[in-house]
Parts: sequence; structure tokens; C-alpha cells
Amino acid sequence: MNSENQDLDYLKSLTMLYVEDDENTRKQFCEFLSYCSGVLIKANNGEEGLQAYLLHKPDIITDIRMPIMDGLLDNCCPGLRDIC
Repeated sequence: MNSENQDLDYLKSLTMLYVEDDENTRKQFCEFLSYCSGVLIKANNGEEGLQAYLLHKPDIITDIRMPIMDGLLDNCCPGLRDIC
């Protein structure tokens, strides 16, 4: 098996959480992620993303600038640090 196939197999073994407030970007990126991830969980903002993380404990892909709670260190990341 070549390394590209191994990489894709590895990605397909992951549960990914994609947090994105822009609906068009979310739809486009989720289409791509659904091809290369095992389980794909979507959230519309950082607060939903944090709740989804608590429920599913996935790998995280996050948008930096979002309403309610963003992906920057002063918002979403401390919430994750508190529970990790």
C-alpha cells in the first residue's frame, strides 16, 4: 500500500468536527471532508462546536472567526483546555 492510500485510510478512521459559521463554506468543505473522513460532525459556531466536542470527543477542525464563540485561544480553546 502506498503512503497516499495509508494517509487516506488513516483519515477515514477519524471522527472530525468541522465548525464553520458561513453556510456556503461549511457545505463546500464538508463535501470534501466527507470524502476523506470516517465520521463528520458539523457545528455552526464555537459554542455548538464545544458541545459537539464534549459529546463526541472528535478531532477538531475549526474556523477562527465565528459568532458566539470563536476558535481563538481566548474563547473556544480555554473551554477545551478545561475539559482535556
